[in-house]
This record gives sequence, structure tokens and C-alpha cells, in this order.
Amino acid sequence: MFSMIAMDTEFPSFLRSTSRGAPKEHLYQDLKFNLNHLKILQLGLTLMDENEHVGLSWVFIFFDFDEQTDFSSPTSIQYLKNNKGNRITKRITFHGIYDVAYLLKLMMIKTMPKSMMEFAIVAQRHLGTVNDLKHMIHNCERLMNGELGLKRLAELLNVNDTIFNGGSDSLPIALVYAKIYEEDAQVFVGDY
Repeated sequence: MFSMIAMDTEFPSFLRSTSRGAPKEHLYQDLKFNLNHLKILQLGLTLMDENEHVGLSWVFIFFDFDEQTDFSSPTSIQYLKNNKGNRITKRITFHGIYDVAYLLKLMMIKTMPKSMMEFAIVAQRHLGTVNDLKHMIHNCERLMNGELGLKRLAELLNVNDTIFNGGSDSLPIALVYAKIYEEDAQVFVGDY
């Protein structure tokens, strides 16, 4: 039985980018602005069981994007052109605040909540536990305190057979989660 899901979204770049180290409320205001003006391009989901064994993986491509009228970047347009084609108790992301926000938008939200606190409450109510691997490894010295991307983290953990193709990263996220859990379950103690 699958009790966890790794998720990843692809979206058409950022209309507003948040500078590194910006206050959380500033990050949230940029997130809210971007979510209210952009559409999701792709959703990747990978199931895992309670023993962190990776199960099925899906990629959903959304085609309600209009190149002429929707906000986008040339990179996202090219991405679209190249890629036409059980109860979950835990969600797993990697640096996934945008993944969570887009999933909520798909589920029910027309406009984003006014503050980060309201956003967190809505996310908890609709999604339950969301574990963000980048945040979880923030205090892991051997994993560079989370100051690395998913691909480099996978390399450090010898999760080398994972395909990073510019599409959904939900499978690599699930495999990295399973590897970290296998090597050091203490990383997962705490509130994330």
C-alpha cells in the first residue's frame, strides 16, 4: 500500500523572482503573484510505500496553455513544444513551495491566500504532511546543509541511475528520499 507521494511541477518561469535570503513574507508575496498569473505546465507524481520502496510514477502535461495570451518565457514555450506527449498521508518535495502552491491551485484555489501563515494553514488542511527534502537536510553537514540542488544531492547519495530530463523530478525526489531514509532516518525527525 502506498502511503507517500513525491511530487514536482513545471511552470512557465517566474514573473517575479525572490532574491536569496529574502524574508519569508516577501517570498510568499512573489509566490502569490506568480501563482495568480501563471499556469501549471506539468505535474509529476511518484508513489512510495511505508518502507520507502518506490512504486508507480506519472507525469501529467497540461495543454490549456496559450502561447499567445498566457504569461511565459521562451524556455517554457520550448519545453511545451518538446514534451507533448490509496490514501496519501505524506507528500514529498524538493524545494517545493511552488509545487505545493500549484497543486493547491489545481485542487481548488482561485487566488492565493493573503499571507504565508494562511497559505500554510490551507496547505496543511488540504494536503496533510508535506516534507521538503531541501529543508529537511538543512542541518545535515554531510549533505552540505541543503545548499545543493536535487541532481547534486542524488550524486552524493549514489542515486546515479535516475534520469534528469528537464521534465518531472518526482522520481528522483522519491529515490533520494528513500536513500536518505535508509541511511539516516533521524533526518526525518521534526516538523517540516
